[in-house]
Amino acid sequence: MKAKFLIISAVFLMIVLSASSCSPTTPSPIDRYSKITGVKVTPVEDHWLPVIAEGWSQPEPLPSPVNTAGGEDRPFILPDGQTLYFFFTPDVNIPVEKQISDGLTGIWFTNQTSSGWSEPERVWLERPSTPALDGCEFVLGNVM
Repeated sequence: MKAKFLIISAVFLMIVLSASSCSPTTPSPIDRYSKITGVKVTPVEDHWLPVIAEGWSQPEPLPSPVNTAGGEDRPFILPDGQTLYFFFTPDVNIPVEKQISDGLTGIWFTNQTSSGWSEPERVWLERPSTPALDGCEFVLGNVM
């Protein structure tokens, strides 16, 4: 796990997902691995270990391709148990105002398959050429 980081958002967005307005695919493929500059941190090296509530087990990092040396944060699984959304940035040490234009920082999703998690795909809430800092998300049905 990477060090915790905060992204402050003063506006809460409610976006109705539809095939035309919010597509998980991009006009050109994104290689999120090419801009990762951090070093993979394992739970043994994590300075901010989670506090485990009674009755819960120790969390474990997801395998590749979900967990990288970049910063994956705020994950949640849809009720179907097969779809994982998370926030990703290639380098948590880069200021938020610079992350906004890196083309990678934002919301991503992956699906669980019989062989593991699929290659994550970016969820575009704006056109790729429009700067946007897509922060913490939650999806329920067709509402994000």
